[in-house]
Amino acid sequence: MADTITNTLLAYLAGILTAAGGAYFGNKYTDQRRTQENKAEADNKFRQIAAMMPKLIKEMQSDLCNPELTMVRTFFVLSNPRVSFCSDGRYLFYYQDKHADLLNSLELLESHGYIIDRTKTNTPKYLMTEEFVEYVLKFDIAPADWRRN
Repeated sequence: MADTITNTLLAYLAGILTAAGGAYFGNKYTDQRRTQENKAEADNKFRQIAAMMPKLIKEMQSDLCNPELTMVRTFFVLSNPRVSFCSDGRYLFYYQDKHADLLNSLELLESHGYIIDRTKTNTPKYLMTEEFVEYVLKFDIAPADWRRN
């Protein structure tokens, strides 16, 4: 009789441990899958947006790869390179005559949280987020019409 009760309790405890372990590992792997799916979705979103402005993203990538500018995150928008600009720090500059629809492209990047508008004067000033910098440095961007082929 004692053996039957002991065996029953052991079987019950084994069942509880098996269920708890199954739930733990099930949740763990589901969370990992969700994390991977969210990352893939975020990567895709960036690629789609960047493909709309490949020339700008390539220029930003080039600037951020420059050893003298790797830590620079703030940039100004000027109409063309002939416009004089006095500054007391290191900044990046992007020119409206070089990038078609530059301000609208920057609004799109801002609306997705990739850059932050820091404008205090008539000259547009933006800050790149670290997430944006990581994406710019990570991906090779092709124009949207290239992806259709």
